[in-house]
Amino acid sequence: MRSDDLARAALEAIGYEVSPIYISNKLGKKEADFLVSYQQISALIEAKLKENDPKEEEERETNLHSKGRYCSKHAGGRNETISGIIGHGARQLKSSEDKEHNFKILFFMADCINSKVVSEQFIDTIYGCTDVIEHSNQNSIKKCYFYRNSDFYRRKIVDAAIV
Repeated sequence: MRSDDLARAALEAIGYEVSPIYISNKLGKKEADFLVSYQQISALIEAKLKENDPKEEEERETNLHSKGRYCSKHAGGRNETISGIIGHGARQLKSSEDKEHNFKILFFMADCINSKVVSEQFIDTIYGCTDVIEHSNQNSIKKCYFYRNSDFYRRKIVDAAIV
């Protein structure tokens, strides 16, 4: 899997010892991807990769060739598709609880059109963020965490996320 390879390379590059968790075909259950350790701390890691939707990619190519421009439909805020990805990851982390560990971590990567916005959508979804306007400070926009349904709250099994 591409997500596993990318996550493993990133984790090893920053000095973690990475051990893949192999899936038993007899049980057929999906498990976390890795057990990582650093000094005396260990964590289960489930890597998730958000890639382009083939229809959106085709639409982008068509518009670029015919009109010379493309406008992405990505917008900030909570994203239910990403919430589903977080839910799948949480279930995989839960199924690996029998391995000795200190933390359960989701490792989210975006390799798609507007990957910065998709990464921000993940943060908004997992933290329940929204933008609020602060009138007292020249109407500046601030991030308000845990304002909406937070997937950290809904999926209490997840201890941390890496984006």
